[in-house]
Amino acid sequence: MPEHATPELQADVLAGLMDALELEDAVVVAASAGSTSALHLAIHHAERVRALVLVSANVPGPHQSKGMPPKPAFKAVFGSDPLLWTMITYFPDVIARLSQVLVVPEGVRLVPGDEEKVSRAMRNVLLGRARVVGEVFDAYISNPNVNRIDMSRVAVPTLVMHARDDPGPPYASAIEMVHRMPEARLVTVESGGHMMLGTHPDAIGEVARFIEAHSASPLTRSSARGDPPVASGRYDAVAQRS
Repeated sequence: MPEHATPELQADVLAGLMDALELEDAVVVAASAGSTSALHLAIHHAERVRALVLVSANVPGPHQSKGMPPKPAFKAVFGSDPLLWTMITYFPDVIARLSQVLVVPEGVRLVPGDEEKVSRAMRNVLLGRARVVGEVFDAYISNPNVNRIDMSRVAVPTLVMHARDDPGPPYASAIEMVHRMPEARLVTVESGGHMMLGTHPDAIGEVARFIEAHSASPLTRSSARGDPPVASGRYDAVAQRS
């Protein structure tokens, strides 16, 4: 992590990655906390972004300044592997509430594979000592930074996919963000939480069609059947961070 890191610098790094991969432009997909740097990429390197897809996006709003523990407490918890292991093993609900995005909303119908998806997300909290610097950056710098973005400057075609019951970034704020973006539209998932649990063939199909419409090369046939979109070809790239 460089000194004085910012989401704007992250966007520059993404543009540099595209240079290294010899990608002139790309459809960019960002999830959760990765949305902030993707939005900056779309503003400051608009010529590189054919279109933007934001899934369970970090969104502007007053929620960014509410409920966060003091930074030293956050670092003490999420930087201690023994403490994280103990909490995940014996108090998983506490970890879920602390991170919000791991909460499974009431009423969500889990489908085969969802329990493993939640368990894997919980296990990914481990290795805290190696990841805590980045997690602190996300929580205290990158996430609040989204409130400073002028969404009217995001002029690329944008699709925002958000669940009504997302316990982290609120759905109402996602609606407000879309209204402020000139080329954006919203795909609503009725129930699924931040991790989009359950099956959502209509929403996934809409995302796949959007990506295909803005890609330089066709998607795989699985996307046409409603499976998760998988981009193929020289000019399709995915930038995702959570």
